[in-house]
Amino acid sequence: MSDEIKPSLSIKYILLVIITAIVSTSVGYFLNSYYSKENKIITVSSYASGNKIKKSDNNIIDIKYTLKSNPQDKILSYYTLTAFIKNNSDFYIEEFDIFISSKQKNIILVDNPIIKTIPRNIIDGINIKKYESTKNKHKWKVDLLNKNEAISFEYSLYSKEVIKDIDVEIVPRKKGWSIVYEEITNSNIISKYSIFENIVYSGIFMILLFTILIVFMYKIKWNNNKELQSKYSGDFWKYFREN
Repeated sequence: MSDEIKPSLSIKYILLVIITAIVSTSVGYFLNSYYSKENKIITVSSYASGNKIKKSDNNIIDIKYTLKSNPQDKILSYYTLTAFIKNNSDFYIEEFDIFISSKQKNIILVDNPIIKTIPRNIIDGINIKKYESTKNKHKWKVDLLNKNEAISFEYSLYSKEVIKDIDVEIVPRKKGWSIVYEEITNSNIISKYSIFENIVYSGIFMILLFTILIVFMYKIKWNNNKELQSKYSGDFWKYFREN
């Protein structure tokens, strides 16, 4: 009788557990993505610059920012803001409102922001109209946004006073739709798809690594055991499959 002793927890079973975990994670990700699409969701994200007007340390030179329409008015704060509004569902959305405003009464929104769309080629097929405007509040009407399409507003804001931080609200409104706010920065925009890709590639790498390790360990045992070689007629892969 062979004195071969099999481990109570085979490395191949560990590999099976790892594969099962990766598959479960993948299925869970897709199920979560699928059911989130069933809801009518508008996602909002934005990022703002710091104050672009820096106080000069030079006592001889005085740099001034003024309005072209009123050169006598000195501007002490100037910010830029980019806001993204995305239809993050499988449904199209028609005739909805977007409110962009600041509760800071000394902040003024420039009347004509730069408007872009994602994808870019739909810009001429969407009617985006401003129907109400005050110095710190704009109301927009959008006629159509299909699934996974988005609009961006690139605003300039200024003040005649020194403002350390700006507080701007972006509020889409449509009956039956939920609004989800996501935080982003200009240098750190990571998609869920990219995160999922990293999980999959890491999992594949781990599977390959463990497979090589398992084969290597079984091969060492095979080379040092003549009884095993005789029992399986020199067929290493038969021994590997059965053990």
